[in-house]
Formats: sequence, C-alpha cells, structure tokens
Amino acid sequence: MSRRGRTASLPTTPVRRPPVLMDDGLVVEHRDRAGAVAVYDFRTLPVADALRRSLARLFAARCVPSRWTSHHSSRYFWLPLQAFTAHLATLDAPVADLDQLTAGVWKQWRLSRPNTRFGYRQITTVRGLLLDDPRLSAAAREALARRVLQPTTKEVSFQDAEFDAIVTTARRMFRTAHLRITDNARHVAQWRSGAFTRGSEAWLRGEALDCLARTGEAPHDTRVRQRGRVLARYARVLGGERPEHTWQRLFLTRMERSHWGCCCWPSTAGTSR
Repeated sequence: MSRRGRTASLPTTPVRRPPVLMDDGLVVEHRDRAGAVAVYDFRTLPVADALRRSLARLFAARCVPSRWTSHHSSRYFWLPLQAFTAHLATLDAPVADLDQLTAGVWKQWRLSRPNTRFGYRQITTVRGLLLDDPRLSAAAREALARRVLQPTTKEVSFQDAEFDAIVTTARRMFRTAHLRITDNARHVAQWRSGAFTRGSEAWLRGEALDCLARTGEAPHDTRVRQRGRVLARYARVLGGERPEHTWQRLFLTRMERSHWGCCCWPSTAGTSR
C-alpha cells in the first residue's frame, strides 16, 4: 500500500534467476538460499564431451530451490560423480554418452565399490542422478533400479590386494600426469633459453606456457569480459581453449590431486592448480 492507502503498483519486469548452466553447458553454478555460488566444472571429468554435457544437465536440473537448497547437497553428489567418471575412463570401450550406458558397465561400477557406507553412498547418489535421464536403455534402467543393500558389517581396512590395486591405478594416473607436465615444462625451459625462432609455432606455444607457469592462465584479451577467452594465436598452437589444452599442461587436475597420497610422486612433477 502507498502512504495514501492506494495499492502500490507491481513491478512490470519479471524476476529471473541467473542461469545454472554456463560456458556452453559444461559449468554448473549452484546458488544456495543465501545466494552464495558453488561452481562445478564438468570439463574436468575424464569422459567424452557429450557425456559431460549430459551429466551437467542432470546435475543442473537439481541445482534449483525446489531440489537442492544448500551446497552440501550438490557436493554430496559431485564427489561420487567424479569417482564414477574416473571409473568409466578406465574401460576399454569408454561410454560416449548416457544412451550408451549398459547394464554390464553399471554392474562393473557397483562391484568396484567397497562394501562400506562410502561405497553405498557412491552407488545410490550416482544411480539417482542417472535415472533422471530418459535416454537410458530399458536394460540399463532395470540394472540401475535394482535394490542396493546397505552394508551391515563394520568398515575394515583394505586387504593387501585391494590396496595394491588402488595404488596401481593411482600410479598409472600420475605417470600420465607426470609425462604431460614434464614435457610441457621442458618446452618452457627451452623457450626461456631462446631455443625457438621468435614468432614460430614452437615459440608461441612456449610463450603461452610461460604465461601459464607464471600466472596460472593462458594469455587472454583483458578487454573481453568472457572469462578464460584465450587469444586466438595461442589457442591455435595450444590446440584449443579447454583446460586440457591450457592449464592442465602444467598443473594437476582435481582428480589427480585427489589421488596424491596413493603413490610416491616424483619431486620434479610440478605444482597443483
């Protein structure tokens, strides 16, 4: 009501919530009740781009006030999703998208989880998210819908064989990261020593990597507001603008850092982002 008792006019512009899906459908921004933002970058998941987008859409559909009202909920699903995609990356025949997920792949994932509360949580959270996708085959949907029994025994430490398998997987992951970072660090050292002809592709790549090593970002146009927009000449020699083309050349991914304690990492490996 106005001061004279008249009905106040309603705003004519509709209130719109900020978008949840960002950066071409690969980054999800979850706003909690207070408006604080948690960012989930699906570009870091080690699976095909189409599968990343599908998972991001399912995840974003829950990052709304009627579903997830706190960051605890989104983090609760994000960590098992990272573990699930890491498992998919180890398969001989990777899953390109959710319409290719088979009952056999899901069974492999279930059997790979420890019979603990932690393993139970990983299975049930990922299952709940995937069942939201209507493209799942009937066989896959039936496999996902099967009851998962909660563990009734006390959690015990890993057996020697189980622990060895975990360490082997972690070492394989770190070997790949070590080779990647070492090769790019060597290129930076050669560029700094003047080994490349100025203006050549090798020189431009070295300049971009040097900028990454010093600032954590590839050279970009500061006049462009879009975050992470790499200058065209550097994007060309790096192979693109995605994390695997830019900062992952010299820094560990979140997945690689999470396995840090499982193996002995060489002291020359590089730093984490």
